[in-house]
Amino acid sequence: MGRPYIRITTGRRAPNGGTLRVAGIDPLREARKLRNVIGVHLQSTGLPESITPDEALLFFAAYHAVKPRFDLLERLGLNEKRKAQFFELSTGQQRRLSLALATAHNPKVIFLDEPTAGLDVATRVELPFGVGIFLF
Repeated sequence: MGRPYIRITTGRRAPNGGTLRVAGIDPLREARKLRNVIGVHLQSTGLPESITPDEALLFFAAYHAVKPRFDLLERLGLNEKRKAQFFELSTGQQRRLSLALATAHNPKVIFLDEPTAGLDVATRVELPFGVGIFLF
């Protein structure tokens, strides 16, 4: 997460001045509350090479205390790769898994860092209604 605006809007860095609210939340003062209302989809992922999409989704669902959304893997074309290890996925499949993880807890706001990097042209993504999307 090298971009300052991503760090600032997600509560990882203080802004140089002014005030900031994301979905009505001050990222610095209410970081715990913020993490459950935002989703972050970075250009590069930091998932362990041996984790499977199923395991990653279970882990992220537990972190956010929500029910796993395995339907997202199907919607994003990963159903047949649910048991494959992360390193076995193509770059596009890794990006789609990252998007599934960023949206699995139904966030109000999603931050997308270079959202099309590594995705094939045919990939179509349906995001839930009522979500604010910020492209970086």
